[in-house]
Amino acid sequence: MTNEDLTPSLTDLLKERREPIISRWFASLAKTYPAQTAQFLQDEKDPFGNPVGHGARQGLEGIYEELLPASQGSGDGVTAPSRSEGTIEVPEGRDANGRGREEKGTNTDRLRQSLEQVIKIRSVQEFSPSVAVSFIFELKTAVRDILAGRIHEDRMSRGMRAFEERVDQTALLAFDVYMKCREQLHDIRVKEIKTRRFLGLMPPKNLSLCSFF
Repeated sequence: MTNEDLTPSLTDLLKERREPIISRWFASLAKTYPAQTAQFLQDEKDPFGNPVGHGARQGLEGIYEELLPASQGSGDGVTAPSRSEGTIEVPEGRDANGRGREEKGTNTDRLRQSLEQVIKIRSVQEFSPSVAVSFIFELKTAVRDILAGRIHEDRMSRGMRAFEERVDQTALLAFDVYMKCREQLHDIRVKEIKTRRFLGLMPPKNLSLCSFF
């Protein structure tokens, strides 16, 4: 058995350091809010007292699980994609570099659901589209910060490049999810205005979001 055989793969490290990576990632997301709100989102652990923070944390955990590469023993931690596990769909068939491709190996439905957990609430808040989905890219920073000093070997670096490409493609999917949420909000607003007009009522000052969530 060689020393390389005893070296953990990237997947092993990502699983081993899952909690601190997700915590760092969640802290980055929280910082997109005003300081007092960001502190509350991180400190309040009661899901009923902090539904936004609880939902966002669950969403990040789901995204992380879907992006974990399959284990490959002493390899770089990224296996050849499996057709049976679904695809990450990106807008207009483009990858992060504008080339046509699909990233195999991730279940798109589960990934989309986890993205929606985070993005739905951000789509009704005062975020620009770029800020609303920017938290996806922060995962790369969180991983590199937590795994600093352990991913410089050549084979581990190759695994990181593949993992970060998956993150970039997920950001494109996240933008699709954001735009879909905004379209749903627009449809709800139009429907509510038409209903109130039919009933002879004044247009609402605030949008009712019960049907959205």
